[in-house]
Amino acid sequence: MHEWTRVASVSEIPANQLTFWQTEVGEILIYYSGDRYFVYPSRCTHQDVPLSDGYLVGDALICRRHGAKFDLKTGTCLRAPARSNLCAYLSAVWDGSLFIHPTQTNENAACPEPMTIHSYRNAQVSVDGS
Repeated sequence: MHEWTRVASVSEIPANQLTFWQTEVGEILIYYSGDRYFVYPSRCTHQDVPLSDGYLVGDALICRRHGAKFDLKTGTCLRAPARSNLCAYLSAVWDGSLFIHPTQTNENAACPEPMTIHSYRNAQVSVDGS
């Protein structure tokens, strides 16, 4: 069974900006807007290039390689050449830290809706894997 993994203190994640973090599941991108954290693998669905080179336009991320565009609040692909949406990691805030569920996302899995910061207020989250 996979455990929740701590990514960062929520105070380290600025609002309305892209941040990138190395985790045990690889590099992830986090977009914090309003009271929600949107967490995705940091790879373009077009040619698997890093999205950390991309840039933000409103709530959309543009991949610098070929211009694919993704809505960061839904993961929806808005512009080719990418044809697949970004799949979100399950995320939760507990005790002032952002956690993700480390299950890898893939094209055959349903993309979970990003969760509000209060979704797992009473969840049991293991920091040390126990």
